[in-house]
Amino acid sequence: MLNIDDLATADDGLNSFTEGRIRPDFIVEIGLNYPIEHLKNDCSKLDNSGYRSSKGKKEAYLVHFWQPHKGIKDKNVVWQDLNAFISTSNVEVAVVVFTDSHIWVKHLSDKVIMETPI
Repeated sequence: MLNIDDLATADDGLNSFTEGRIRPDFIVEIGLNYPIEHLKNDCSKLDNSGYRSSKGKKEAYLVHFWQPHKGIKDKNVVWQDLNAFISTSNVEVAVVVFTDSHIWVKHLSDKVIMETPI
């Protein structure tokens, strides 16, 4: 999401953004059915770009959707690894996991993943 003031004061407008000279105020990285290693890499990429969770002007958010199905080799959600990642992440993390019997959700403002039977 670009700040209109940043875009308006750029020397050559939108080209400044596409060439990486204007940074958006926040970034949302969305993943579907990625393993925890992919989330860690996304987090590192955002951190290296100077984006963190609500500690400055530039903020970052990771949204993780997981729906185990027959096309995924590893259908197991490794809760311990996912919770450890969330607790140590430098960016805000939201999680939604769907299975045949449950939905697990962690909103950005939540500290833990909540389980709901369906």
